Amino acid sequence: MADVRFEKDILPLFTETDIDHMNDQGVMLSDYDYMKEPDNAADVLRTLEEGSMPPTWGGGGGAWSEDKVALFDACDTVAPSLELAAALIRDTRLRRETTETVATLLRDHE
Repeated sequence: MADVRFEKDILPLFTETDIDHMNDQGVMLSDYDYMKEPDNAADVLRTLEEGSMPPTWGGGGGAWSEDKVALFDACDTVAPSLELAAALIRDTRLRRETTETVATLLRDHE
């Protein structure tokens, strides 16, 4: 999904009831600055994937469709891709291992 943006694509997925209920719990669904924090967005994504948000009680619309969850996950301004994060971690580990190997080789050849 190309060019998914918070204001245009994600925010309209949440109802006013969703926003009000979650604000009461300290989760600011309508606040871009809150939602762009990776931990906050990951928590929201997790609850969307589990189907526990939005709730069915109190006027909530219930679990989102897979398409809506995928759209939320595709928004790079909400949450960075978990695949990208995993790739960065692998790259960092590889660089560290390479540096350690080179240092060992240099020590062994002194």
